[in-house]
Amino acid sequence: MPIVRIDIQTGKSTAYKRDILRSVRAAITRSLDVADERVTQRIVETPAENIDAPDERSDRLTVIDISMLPGRDATLKQSMYAAIVAELGDRPGIHQHDVTVLVNDPAAECFAIGGVMQCTLPGQAELPGVSAEELAEDEPVAEVAEGEPVEEVAEPQEVTSEQAPPEPVLAEEPLSAEPSAAIDPASGEPPEHVGEAQPVAAETESVVEWPTDAQPEA
Repeated sequence: MPIVRIDIQTGKSTAYKRDILRSVRAAITRSLDVADERVTQRIVETPAENIDAPDERSDRLTVIDISMLPGRDATLKQSMYAAIVAELGDRPGIHQHDVTVLVNDPAAECFAIGGVMQCTLPGQAELPGVSAEELAEDEPVAEVAEGEPVEEVAEPQEVTSEQAPPEPVLAEEPLSAEPSAAIDPASGEPPEHVGEAQPVAAETESVVEWPTDAQPEA
């Protein structure tokens, strides 16, 4: 995506400027093998009184600043320089001593078109252009299959002063190792009367026996 700025002296005709644009575009697309629609150009005109150049330069001084993505080696760039000089010499007839070309090819993240960075970041699709929304995305959210139950995590409940504290749990008394009184030691089975109500023995009055010769009178 070469972006081209062409500086010339003010006062040139429209046809002259259109010839410069066509010649530079043809040289770049042919030498770099890029699509025509990926080249953007603009001409910036400067009054003669604002130009200070060596005496051998004429009023057709042309300074071309090309910004493009990195990766093109010196051989390819030299081919582009030669193509630009040849095209401009043919149309509109600019001598090679009046042509200066400067190439800027910074890192890919320095280029953005329409707010979209023109580079591929690690872990992203192998396509130029990463939107701001894609860059803002953090970790992917796990997708839940349709019909699959979603496990809900219970939120911890706050303990308030109105809630009664839990009752203490009392330890059970240890069981006695002695045999129960309700078990018959001889048979190992409980007696038949266990569990039934037993009659309470009535208190009996003591009987006093009198000797036969000392019976009380009736």
